[in-house]
Amino acid sequence: MKKILVKMLFVTVLAAALFPVSGKAISGDEALQAFRGRMSSIGSLEGTLTMKYSSGSLQTGQFKFMSPGKFIIKFTNPSGKVICSNGRKLWVYDPSSAICGIQELIPGSLSGGIAGMLHGYMAIASSSGSDYTIKLKGTGKGYSNINILADRNFMLKKVSFFSERGEGLEVSLSNVRANPGLHAGLFEFNVPTSCLIVKDPLNVR
Repeated sequence: MKKILVKMLFVTVLAAALFPVSGKAISGDEALQAFRGRMSSIGSLEGTLTMKYSSGSLQTGQFKFMSPGKFIIKFTNPSGKVICSNGRKLWVYDPSSAICGIQELIPGSLSGGIAGMLHGYMAIASSSGSDYTIKLKGTGKGYSNINILADRNFMLKKVSFFSERGEGLEVSLSNVRANPGLHAGLFEFNVPTSCLIVKDPLNVR
């Protein structure tokens, strides 16, 4: 449960509003700055999410995100699984095991989204074509390398995380709608009465 929750926290990385830019080549630092600016300015998003792990497992679902720090993913594979946060609590519900983990979050811990998560990473390369590819490297991080694929307007399309131990996670977005007009009530999860509740699983050592 702890490993799943840690990986799923990266779901708060999701996307940005469209922002036109010129087609000229830019440095890695310039690309990272522009990308972080878009992530910081996001209002809300919804679309399809695909998560591929280095182990070969694949998860897909529909996501909604609203700043600051609110998101919900309703998985179609595995069917019925839900990950939800209202910015204060994180719920991870797995119907196959009838277990729901509920984690109390540090206030503001999710408010930075991907812009906050990239703090401390250095851009080591940037390339452009039809899309921008930004390669980042960090030390003392859970993931030592991050590769970002964004379109010409710096809308996130895919982000890949790699650890020193060779573990990886690839998160892809599709059918994305920016600023769809979401409301806060969408990000409250009603725990089924029949399931076992595990409180603060991330605090267990």
